[in-house]
Amino acid sequence: MKTRVQELRDWRKEQSQLAQSTISELEELRIARSRNEKNLSELREELHRAEMKESEYTLKLESMTDSIRRELDCEPGVAVSTEMPPLQGVTPKSRVRELERELKIMGPINR
Repeated sequence: MKTRVQELRDWRKEQSQLAQSTISELEELRIARSRNEKNLSELREELHRAEMKESEYTLKLESMTDSIRRELDCEPGVAVSTEMPPLQGVTPKSRVRELERELKIMGPINR
């Protein structure tokens, strides 16, 4: 009888240890799941921002393409491949500086 009681106590102790290890493992898995859910949420947010930027850039590209077609009466590829007209007596960089200086002198417009 004493042996049977000892066997049952040992079995109960093993079951208890097994339950404790299972509980520990479950807690580790819960922590990992929480961390993974947070990462997933951050990635979804990042994806959403990237999709918004892509839409914005697509809209800008379409707008620029339409502007080139409407204002220059040519296709964007033709406009890009067209050579710059020669500037008389100035380099392109100095002309840009000159125009920027003039804009600065004019100050804010349409305020």
